[in-house]
Amino acid sequence: MKQRIITGLIGGSLVILLLFLRDTVVFNCIIALITLVSVYEILVATHYVKNRVLIGCGLLFAAVVPFFQLTGFMPVGLTICCAFILATLCVLLHGHRTIELKEVSFVFMMSLLIPFSMSTMLYLNVASVYFPQRYDQIDGLFFVLLAFGGAWMGDIGAYFIGSFFGKHKLAPVISPKKTVEGAIGGVLTTVVFFTALGLVWEFAVLRQDGGVQWVWLVISAVACSIVGMIGDLAFSCIKRACYIKDYGHIIPGHGGMLDRFDSVILVSPFLFLLVQYIPFIVRTAV
Repeated sequence: MKQRIITGLIGGSLVILLLFLRDTVVFNCIIALITLVSVYEILVATHYVKNRVLIGCGLLFAAVVPFFQLTGFMPVGLTICCAFILATLCVLLHGHRTIELKEVSFVFMMSLLIPFSMSTMLYLNVASVYFPQRYDQIDGLFFVLLAFGGAWMGDIGAYFIGSFFGKHKLAPVISPKKTVEGAIGGVLTTVVFFTALGLVWEFAVLRQDGGVQWVWLVISAVACSIVGMIGDLAFSCIKRACYIKDYGHIIPGHGGMLDRFDSVILVSPFLFLLVQYIPFIVRTAV
């Protein structure tokens, strides 16, 4: 537990540093690095994919996707997506005698799921570009913090509450250490984090110019926490099916990059979906 806490504190410090650079291309580069390592981990650790060219295609595509946000996706992003599909099919045709269909399917799925899901963090950061009448540029920081907090605060709360009070197994076959008590603790921790961040935002940023929609914020906290658990359990299910404990060892006490970002992969796009339809912040008309 000590190593896990120390690594978590260091990681948290790096995230804070990253937030200061969120309006630069560095943010895209970091997201690209996270997706690249995560895709590599799951393709290699699961042993489903043995063709190196196929893995290379998936990794190259994963590294490029986070930069689609800088191009507006069309037409550059669409062209690259088509090129990735074409390259994958060409590899299949060339090695059809040795490559199994599940290899191509797994590379295709993970090379789309992880990069595009993580890239929604970049779109949350520029929510004011897509919804200028509703949000200001600074609100991107609010949503990025909600995305990270919605995933990680739930993990932290579930881990500590489950460690001390957990008795009833949540999913004993998929993840034996997770408990119902821990899950409830994760939800409550996320609600506390969302509420605290909302208070800070209302009094330090919005001030007299508007307010946070508290009901929607609390509902979203509960929903994001549940979605984060689903993401965690889904990737744990893959690990159990492949008889592996962790996807990697790059983060001491936590496992691989994917082990740390598995819940973020679902929470970030889910929150981006909510931001499009729910007015989290209402500003006073001037």
